[in-house]
Amino acid sequence: MEWYYAKDGASCGPVDLDELARMVQAGRLKPDDLVWNASMGEEWAMVSTIKDLDGYSPPVVPPQAPEPAAGSVPGEVPIKLVDPVREAWTGMKLVLFQPFDISKWFAIGFAAWLATLGEGGGSSSASSSGRGWSSGGGSSNIKDLSIDGLLNRLEEAWTPVREFFHSYGSIVIAVTVVLVVIIGASGVTFLWLRSRGRFMLLDNVLRNSGEVEAPWRIWRQHGNSLFRWSLVYGLICFVLFLFIMGLSWPLVFKPCITARAFVPSTIGGMVIVGALLFFYSLVTYYIGRFLEDFVVPLMYHRDLTTTEAWGKFMPLYRSHSGSFLLYGLFRLLLQSGAGIAILAVILVTCFIAGCLMAIPYIGAVLLLPVTVFFRLYSVEYLAQYGGDFVVEPAEE
Repeated sequence: MEWYYAKDGASCGPVDLDELARMVQAGRLKPDDLVWNASMGEEWAMVSTIKDLDGYSPPVVPPQAPEPAAGSVPGEVPIKLVDPVREAWTGMKLVLFQPFDISKWFAIGFAAWLATLGEGGGSSSASSSGRGWSSGGGSSNIKDLSIDGLLNRLEEAWTPVREFFHSYGSIVIAVTVVLVVIIGASGVTFLWLRSRGRFMLLDNVLRNSGEVEAPWRIWRQHGNSLFRWSLVYGLICFVLFLFIMGLSWPLVFKPCITARAFVPSTIGGMVIVGALLFFYSLVTYYIGRFLEDFVVPLMYHRDLTTTEAWGKFMPLYRSHSGSFLLYGLFRLLLQSGAGIAILAVILVTCFIAGCLMAIPYIGAVLLLPVTVFFRLYSVEYLAQYGGDFVVEPAEE
């Protein structure tokens, strides 16, 4: 049977059914185009109504995907660093100032104080004037600052120390052991309190509440898990640091001490030790940053142990490592800006604010806007990855 079709207002044909079907399949005829044959009388019909052409509907063309944003990788959700700043700033104002509640400030401030216990401390400003190493003339100063001169001074200074140790060695050892035990026990206690405090702070900030007893009790297991992991990790870091510093003895110090002068070949050793220290500092910074900013919220949100939360986070990190490395750098930039703002407040108040901030608990309360902002910033950044990484407040 011969078929005719209407195209651009004109009747075309005749064509057989197979040719008409091929035209439909190729998209040359659309479902709403008109076709006709002699059996249809005077009425034309749309292609979509012809039963024999049902199997030849033109393929559906999917809508064109939007162009990826500049700098984003096709197939990945664009991750931004600045947008979470606005969200965290808005959240900080909501928690602390809408409305302002001084009792809430002191409750959250207590959690913030626990979360940073033993980490801050006062700034060490022990500056030496160098008078102890000066003996008068310019040429003698140069001699004293040589390696041979420094070794001579150390040997002279060690003589009375050795005599004192021979006389009171047992007492010195006993006092040293006691101090080491006290410092070690204090460090472990502070670490345990920090681990519990981090969950108290996160819970209060996300739930916009000011409680102490309830989050301390509810998040006990999570805090203890974080404490155990952090303790093992801290011991590993301590051993690695001692190992790196121990390398400086055969690579740098021993050759110079043996020669009683600077040995040029030790420059390579200095570079090796310096590079290892830099890499060590970089890795430990990012591990600590990710632990506090992402692993703790995942433990809170998914009811996980620390090891399980790392297992949840690492696949995300491996697929977005560049974004997370940039996050760490941008976090440093934000911290620098916050430090400048705090310094400005101290100067404007003629150091009165600085004196108050030096008081541990009071300082934590005064710095709550900064603390709450950074706590929310990491949560808002993580939420951009969607799914299980959107950390919601815990149920009552």
